[in-house]
Parts: sequence; structure tokens; C-alpha cells
Amino acid sequence: MIASFVDFLGWVFFAAPILGVLLAFLMGPLGIQLAVYLGVLDYPSSRKQHDRPIPCLGGLVIYLGFFIPVLLLLPLTPLIGALLLGATGILILGIWDDMLGLDPRFKLIAQVLLSLVPIYMGVQIYGVTSPFGGVIQLGMGSMPVTILWIVAMVNVINILDGLDGLATGITAISCGATFLVAGIMMQWVPALLALILMAVCLGFLRVNFFPARLYLGDSGSMLLGFLLGVISISGVIKSTVAFSFLLPILILAIPISDTLYAIIRRVRNKKAIFQADRGHFHHELLALGYHPVQVVLGMYLVSVIFSMIAIALALPNPIWRGYSIWIGITVFISMLCVTVWSRHFRSIGLVLAKYWSQKIGVRVKGGSSS
Repeated sequence: MIASFVDFLGWVFFAAPILGVLLAFLMGPLGIQLAVYLGVLDYPSSRKQHDRPIPCLGGLVIYLGFFIPVLLLLPLTPLIGALLLGATGILILGIWDDMLGLDPRFKLIAQVLLSLVPIYMGVQIYGVTSPFGGVIQLGMGSMPVTILWIVAMVNVINILDGLDGLATGITAISCGATFLVAGIMMQWVPALLALILMAVCLGFLRVNFFPARLYLGDSGSMLLGFLLGVISISGVIKSTVAFSFLLPILILAIPISDTLYAIIRRVRNKKAIFQADRGHFHHELLALGYHPVQVVLGMYLVSVIFSMIAIALALPNPIWRGYSIWIGITVFISMLCVTVWSRHFRSIGLVLAKYWSQKIGVRVKGGSSS
């Protein structure tokens, strides 16, 4: 029985991601046509990069590309049932928001209610492994922590979706790392689900990378966050490996740190937490003069570095863990320094440029960073 199960799982590990990437690749253009027909479009504004309406029904492509191979090739376990029911609700909520624009507080309440679906199906953070040995049982805090994690993942990916291909690509990288970490921990079903989602994201980049022809929309970004959040609970956080609580945070270091920085920034400026602005990492890099593709690829690279650190921490060799911690601290501090001081560097650059332009009689166009 064990041998037949291994053979079956090996075949599915090959077939399911292939089917997922093909579906996402082929359904992208169909998603564009359907979004135009239904009028689900993202219109230009002062806060956005595009200058024409862009279809934003990417969530439906992600949903079908992920669940068709999952339901066709995998047995319906509680984990898959939780993903299916919760993701369906998230997709409907996101499309509703893309079409009508929902109140942020209503969306948050709906996200909290939908995060109860995995909990009801048994996908819950009951405890985390301590790096000093043993398991920290959460007890009555299990449900609030699970809700917080899922809702946080839904929103950090949503906030990250500010440049063509950024949220999709970083989700693909995060899924790849989750696949490897869950595989190291022998959590095969979550590993396979992460691999399928990674494949779907890669196929979707056909229409989502610069210049994007189809946006994720709230339906897509929230869906990716929900799927990744639930899969990481089952595949990484609930494992018996030391630092298990830290691994998904490292894998998703960019969107999590960007969200925390946004909350701090808005509170400091006495603005509503849900009020959108142009102070995210990618906005700061654009303000420094980088091309959107350079920004996206650079953030991909940082995400890969953090993911490699998480993978190294999952390995049994303690030497790799020590190296990983120091590399992670260095990269994180460097990223924060670039973000915090980028506006000051840009302001100094404009002052120097204007000074030298007066010397040589050439006018230099400048502006304030937003």
C-alpha cells in the first residue's frame, strides 16, 4: 500500500503542476475578454502606474488554474475542502470589490468570517515549535492566532500588488520555498498544493508581467494570500521542526515587512490604516528612478534570498541555521535602510542637480516624492 501511494503521489507531483501552469497560461487571454465583457476594469488614477483601463479578473484564472488540477487529481481532504470553500468566498468578495468598491471595514469583517472556514475544517495553528525545544501550545489563543495569520496573508499580498507581476512573482517564489520546506518536513500534500499554486502563478505571468494585460485585482491578490496562508499553516507552521513559526515569516518577508511599514507610516501620519498611499517599497524604488521591471526583479531577488534562508533553517544541520540567521538580519537591515532613507537620497540628488544646472545654465525638472 505504501509503495502504491508513493507511486501515485509521484505521478500527481508531476501531472498536477503541469496542468496548473497550462491552464493559467491558456486561460489568461480568456480572462481578459471576460473582464472586458463584464466591465471588471482597473481605471487609471494618480496612485497607479497605468494610463488606460486594464482588465482585473485575474482571480478567476488563478482559482480555476489551481482547483481544476487539485480536484481532478487529489482526494478531497479537510485541507482541500477548507481551501475550496474559503477560496470561493474570497474570490466572490474580491470580484465584488473590483466591480463596486467595498468599504475596507466590510472587507475585513468578511475576511475574518471566511478565515473561520479552515478552522472549522480542522486547519488551525494549535501550537508552534520552540527553537529551544518542545512545542508552545496556544490553547485558547489558537483560533485568534489562526484568524490573524490568514487575514494578514490575505492583506499583505493585496497590498503588495502594486506593480505588474510583483505579487504574482513573489507568491510563486514563496510557494516554491514552501514546497521545499514542507517537503523537508515530509508534509507531502501541502508541499504539492504549494507546487501547484507556484505553477499557476508562473503561467499567469504570461498576461500579468510588464506590461500587464490582466491584473490580479482584489479577487486575485486576496485569493493568493488566502491560499498561501492556509497552505503554510498545514505545511510549515504545524511542523515539528525548530523555528517553524519563523519560516513562513521569512518566506514572506517582503510583503509582511512592507505591510508593517505601511501601518506604522499611516499611524505616524495620522491617516487611516486602510487608506492607500504611495509609500510602499516599490513606490520608493520607483521614486529613485528605477524602471518598474528593475524594481520587480530586484524584489524577486530579495524574496529569493529570504526564501533560501528559510529553506536553510529547515535543514537539520545547525551550522546552516546560524549562517541563515546572520544573512537574514543583514539583508533585512539593508532593505529597511534603503526604504527609510530613499526619500532623503532623492531629495539630496534633486538639490545637487538643481545646483549644478544653475552653474551650467541647464534647467532640471524636479519634484517631491510622494
